[in-house]
Amino acid sequence: MIKRLSRLIALKKQIQRIENRLQKMEKLSRRFSLARLLIFLGSVILCVLATYTFSETVGWITAAIGVLSFNIVAYYHRRLDSSAARHRIWLGIRSTQLARLQINWPAIPQPFLPSVNGDHPFENDFDLTGNKSLHHLIDIAISREGSQRLKDWLLTISPDVEKIHWRQKLVRELAPMSRFRDKFRLNFAAVARGPLQGEKFLNWLQQRDQRSPQWLLPVFTILAALNIILLLLNSFGAIPKYFLITFFIYAGLYLMNATRIDSIFDEAIFLEDELKKLGAILLYLENYPYGEKQNLAQLCYPLYAAKKRPSAQMRKTRLIATAIGMRMNQIVRIILNAFVPWDFYCAHFLDKQKSRLAESLPNWLDICFELEALNSLANFVYLNPEYTFPKISRVDEISSSCFQIKKIGASPHSRRTARAQ
Repeated sequence: MIKRLSRLIALKKQIQRIENRLQKMEKLSRRFSLARLLIFLGSVILCVLATYTFSETVGWITAAIGVLSFNIVAYYHRRLDSSAARHRIWLGIRSTQLARLQINWPAIPQPFLPSVNGDHPFENDFDLTGNKSLHHLIDIAISREGSQRLKDWLLTISPDVEKIHWRQKLVRELAPMSRFRDKFRLNFAAVARGPLQGEKFLNWLQQRDQRSPQWLLPVFTILAALNIILLLLNSFGAIPKYFLITFFIYAGLYLMNATRIDSIFDEAIFLEDELKKLGAILLYLENYPYGEKQNLAQLCYPLYAAKKRPSAQMRKTRLIATAIGMRMNQIVRIILNAFVPWDFYCAHFLDKQKSRLAESLPNWLDICFELEALNSLANFVYLNPEYTFPKISRVDEISSSCFQIKKIGASPHSRRTARAQ
């Protein structure tokens, strides 16, 4: 119990330090707010006085200095607020850790999967899932799929010994890596408003409908180029307004096929939010210094050793989503599509990128889900260092006893042994 008690004391001290830092940051943030107000008011007053006292040029110089000073203070204020936001997330993570250690159920976040299957042979009997269950106590997953994977492991009726041994190696390696787990969750929570939607990502990849005929985009490109060339020639007086003919053909063809690409706007909204979450996790894992953590490095190998790194692929997808998002403004959308087939180009590049991601993204997500479930088990081991790590053997390796339990009880000094013949 000494190690467990030391964990408890350490967590309380960490929480106190974070709270103290937050108090100082909030106090400093109020000072920054006051400074910004004073700079703004002072700049306005000085600008007016300088204009009427000296000249309009001096007034503009004073205004420029005021704007520059205001932006510098605002920059450092934003950095302070960003740091304070991360400290609040960090405080939440440490407070939740303390609640798990003390088994304070109201302070432990509800699991993503609270429902219980009444048909399972032992799920209800051992309180493995649902509210105030083992799953509730140890689940620190950031996605529904990661939580589901942990639940599946707890409810496995016919376990695979080799897989269990592999997980145990990883859990032993991950158990002392509390900072790795916390930063994994911190990087996600800093950009996320909700859980990672892994299933939606996979469903998005499976939507591979042909948006428009392959010949349509080249035709649009040729017509758009003709429109610009004819417009320029007409502006120099070289030819009559022939561009009106090609433009009407271009506009008619666009309107006839516009419904084919209506879905890209909804996809862009989904991607803009979800890519921030997934990108933060993948970037953290591909840049993490694994060193001697061979098992963890083996699990995450496809993330940091791939030729096309996940972060680069995420940036490309987000760039396309941003380009699609520009069409939210109807005026900008009309202007863009009047000169180039913007929407059709966006749809084309999105489909191409989706094909590339379909080769790697399911594997990346699977690694993340696996790591979430492993982190949950490793965190439980870390918070309870006196608990006995189980030894799993094959049936042909077991002697006369098919089930053996040792060291049961609240105290680590107790020695109770039960045998089932």
